[in-house]
Amino acid sequence: MTTANPQPAAWLERLTAQLDELENALLSTDAAAVQAASLAVQTLMAKAPPARNWVSLDEAQRQQLQRNARRFNGLRQAVLRLVAQAERSTRVLLPETGQSPTYAGRRPPGGQLPGRAYLSA
Repeated sequence: MTTANPQPAAWLERLTAQLDELENALLSTDAAAVQAASLAVQTLMAKAPPARNWVSLDEAQRQQLQRNARRFNGLRQAVLRLVAQAERSTRVLLPETGQSPTYAGRRPPGGQLPGRAYLSA
């Protein structure tokens, strides 16, 4: 094994710790902490050991891997829901900054708006 490929058991422990941090950040509703913890989990996931290294796990570690996979999926969904809520809130509170560039109303060259906004796509 090289240092570029971490041992699965050690990586699994780090994943558990990172998921704990992400969960705590979500429960505290601290947007900056959620963003940092989410980035840490994504970075760790990118450094996962290759699949061939996972055969050495014992039964308890395999169960922990499955629990972490379910937990990761649930936390990922929670983060995506929070992002969507934040975007909706931004569009409601600051409509000029929350518009989608594809479907935002456009001003024609003369500066006059037509009776109805038209799509920029």
